[in-house]
Amino acid sequence: MIHMSNILPINDSFTTQMSENQQEKFANRLKEIISKKRLSTRTVAEAISKSQSTVSKAINNNIDPGVSFILSLSSVIPDCNYDWLITGRGNMILDNEGLNEAESDNTHKGKTHHDSIELYKELVDHANSEIKILKKLVKVLEQENEALKGGRSSA
Repeated sequence: MIHMSNILPINDSFTTQMSENQQEKFANRLKEIISKKRLSTRTVAEAISKSQSTVSKAINNNIDPGVSFILSLSSVIPDCNYDWLITGRGNMILDNEGLNEAESDNTHKGKTHHDSIELYKELVDHANSEIKILKKLVKVLEQENEALKGGRSSA
């Protein structure tokens, strides 16, 4: 029989790689953008297919929201500068061209829009690897299900 322990652990964690202080700052930025956009936790939850409790816990730094949570926010807050949300760099809101004001200033030192794109690519790559793991898990569960069905029919 195939056991779940044979599958790589599914890891949607995001803030576990951050210090406690960074986690708190992330939660505060999440709260700030949701407030600025005048969104309720219910509205956000419905838009990203999560429970209102999950959104509230993420805002209050009581859970690690996970990469999928952050990626799904783009459907609700498309003009959010996710580099700002994740790291605190740049401005909260992107301008019409997708650059925040600081990044459009030629004298700005530090991260650029290109860096933000690279960060998003990393998040997408992470999400894609999680999808592969989930597909393996589905196969394992299907095999276990078939094995259980076979065991019942021969009994």
